[in-house]
Amino acid sequence: MSWIGGLTEVVQKVLKLQGRVEKNTEEIKSLREDLKELTNFTKKVAVAVKQNKSEIKHNCDKDALERENLVLKLEKALLELENRLRANNANGSRSVYARKMLKNSEFDSHTD
Repeated sequence: MSWIGGLTEVVQKVLKLQGRVEKNTEEIKSLREDLKELTNFTKKVAVAVKQNKSEIKHNCDKDALERENLVLKLEKALLELENRLRANNANGSRSVYARKMLKNSEFDSHTD
């Protein structure tokens, strides 16, 4: 009967191992599903990051253009002011304020 006890013990171990193998197989399947979901999520995040990067660059370019336009408008306004002040000076009606403006401006050194 000793060999029957040994055989029973081997069969029990084989059944336990088979149960563990089945459990491990299910866990591997679950992990693969999790990995697939994580991969899909990562791809979506990468697309969103790329899109945000593109939008940020577009906004930076747009902001730079707006700043450049504002600088050009300011330069235009200053040139118009300078021309008016010079015209007033030519007419002899230069005000104290106009003299101060010209004296303190970088345009004072320019001549037409």
